[in-house]
Amino acid sequence: MKKKIYIYKKLFFHLTIIFLILLIDLTSKTWIINNIKPNNTIPITKNINLTNIYNTGIIFGILSDEEINQYTIISTISIIFLITIILIIIQQKKSKTCNIIQYTIIVGGSLGNILDRIIHKKVTDFIDLHINNWHFPNFNIADISIIIGVTLIIKNTIQKK
Repeated sequence: MKKKIYIYKKLFFHLTIIFLILLIDLTSKTWIINNIKPNNTIPITKNINLTNIYNTGIIFGILSDEEINQYTIISTISIIFLITIILIIIQQKKSKTCNIIQYTIIVGGSLGNILDRIIHKKVTDFIDLHINNWHFPNFNIADISIIIGVTLIIKNTIQKK
């Protein structure tokens, strides 16, 4: 009985993390869509702007091409990626929570971008980091979550060696 309670607590923890990432990501994208017209910018600091950009590609605008409708291909790849990560989590069910949290964070970010792509047929990117006239590709909260998760996986892999 205690084992089942532990499993449910662990599941609840991971689902809560995913829900919070989704909530923050989708709320921020909705705010941007409702308050900043496409391609318009609101300066926040010297090096950070909020700019409403629609991304038809994948993370950081990779594979964006308006002339080629890549919606189906990118959506399929995203869903396969998400399913793969979920399967990794399931296979590591005996691992400690700290060993699979990075995958949970990736799932939350992936779901945010997949839902945005399903709803709008594109992803809303809005964080614009720049130094003078050099701009890093725009990104969003979901992208940050994915990058954090991948960084943790790399860190944990290096530490195991």
